[in-house]
Amino acid sequence: MIDIRLPEVERKEAITDINKEAGLYFLYDNEGLLLYIGQSKNLRKRIAAKVDKMQEVKNFAVVYVQDPYEREIYETAMINELKPLRNKQKVFYK
Repeated sequence: MIDIRLPEVERKEAITDINKEAGLYFLYDNEGLLLYIGQSKNLRKRIAAKVDKMQEVKNFAVVYVQDPYEREIYETAMINELKPLRNKQKVFYK
């Protein structure tokens, strides 16, 4: 079995607190339930778009990861470890 050490997730208060860097994002509802995990080359832009589209998103967190290969690995591992409600792709636990 491959041992992947998941990086620390940083909670953010506002979209303006997020750097315009690449990485992973985590979207939560008002009760702290994890709704979605995704990745982007520009986290601030992607999270702003998702918050506009998904009305139930109230909180979010990020992990800055520049390397696209590492982002893919972390995203797939975190989706399967944390089991967000809205992710449909990269799901191997069902």
